[in-house]
Amino acid sequence: MDNTSPETTPATPIPTVELELTNEAGRAERVSLRPLRVVHYARAAVLIDAEDEPGWLELAAGGKPKGWAVSLAPEDHQRLVVATEAVNARFFIFYGRLQGRRLMRNPAALVDAMQRHASPSRATSPTLPPPPA
Repeated sequence: MDNTSPETTPATPIPTVELELTNEAGRAERVSLRPLRVVHYARAAVLIDAEDEPGWLELAAGGKPKGWAVSLAPEDHQRLVVATEAVNARFFIFYGRLQGRRLMRNPAALVDAMQRHASPSRATSPTLPPPPA
């Protein structure tokens, strides 16, 4: 007999991370981080593509108002980044696959992405050819 039906399989708990964050003015706030809902994946991808880290963090922290993330104390901002990435690992798998498909459809974008993310020290290495112009 198969015991994997929804009625007999215990629900997988949704990981939640509780953080006590302080803004630069010294005011503390408790934030509960949960994985993004799938409905928010497209918005998160747009924010990450635009390199809008504050916007991404505000979305991931439950839809905080614009400007909230940049008001955090620097050490708490970093704690939020690390916790958000850990809690949303499933999203980053999705995002990586999405980016891979986009780049495979457009080889010129792949070359551009590789050049933008190339290490400056490797770009001048005597053992590697210079990047294409």
